[in-house]
Amino acid sequence: MAKFKFTKKQFEEASADKQQEGTAEEESEEKKKLKEKLGEIDSEYKSAPNRTYNGIAVPNVEEKTYEMPSDEQVAKKADEEISPLYDAKIQSLNSESEFQRESVENEKDELYQRAEQSLKELKKTYDKARENTSDEAIKRGLARSSIILNQLKDLENSEINATGGILSQRDKDLSALSKKIDEIKLKLLNDTNVLNEERAKEINERLEELLEKYRAEEKEVIEYNNKLKAQKAETLAKLKSAGIIANETNSEEYANMIAKKTKALYSYYFAFGKNALDEIKKDRQFIIENVGEKGYDSLVRYYE
Repeated sequence: MAKFKFTKKQFEEASADKQQEGTAEEESEEKKKLKEKLGEIDSEYKSAPNRTYNGIAVPNVEEKTYEMPSDEQVAKKADEEISPLYDAKIQSLNSESEFQRESVENEKDELYQRAEQSLKELKKTYDKARENTSDEAIKRGLARSSIILNQLKDLENSEINATGGILSQRDKDLSALSKKIDEIKLKLLNDTNVLNEERAKEINERLEELLEKYRAEEKEVIEYNNKLKAQKAETLAKLKSAGIIANETNSEEYANMIAKKTKALYSYYFAFGKNALDEIKKDRQFIIENVGEKGYDSLVRYYE
């Protein structure tokens, strides 16, 4: 059987591979800190106010965008700002009107009850009067006389008239209360119409204010972008006349960013000692994404 021999270098590489397999799922704190540092360098670069080429600064500011709200959106916003106040006022009117109507309805109920009580008392009074008249007639022996019969007839007619008077007054008072309820309803309708007219007027006024505001904002953005375009055009013309190509990767800021990232990467891989080159090769894609092919090759050459 053939025997296989491993060199020391092959053994170290195999051990490193196994170690990598065991820790691949969990990223080290140092790696996390490196990525955080690279992210900060990226943010600093992207937020730099200029891109500088041979001392000539080109503003690194993107043009602003502005989307004018549609008429429907502006109308909706105006309505949402104004309507809640008027909705509350109308709700207050409705509540007050409902309270007034309930009060009148309660008066009507009391009126029915008073009339009913009056009718009961009236009947009781006339029943007593008829009883007294009959008793007195019996005592005098006149129970069947025409005089007593006429008196009883008169009492009946008087009761009928009194009853009619009570009912007539009740109906008259009820009619007045019904009219009062109609007046309350009419007042609610008129007051609500007034508020709705005021609401419509105020919404239209707010609509015009918003449109004016949005037009001013749009104009400001357009003026800003035009000014920015003019500045960039002027600066790029200077660069062109000087024979300078104003590519992003040619700027001093880009070179400074790559230098800082390279330094951070160097410090990170330096800690691996003799395994630094292996780690760099493992992280090839990661390094290229941050400093490009040239940056990667530079790191490899340094640790070879």
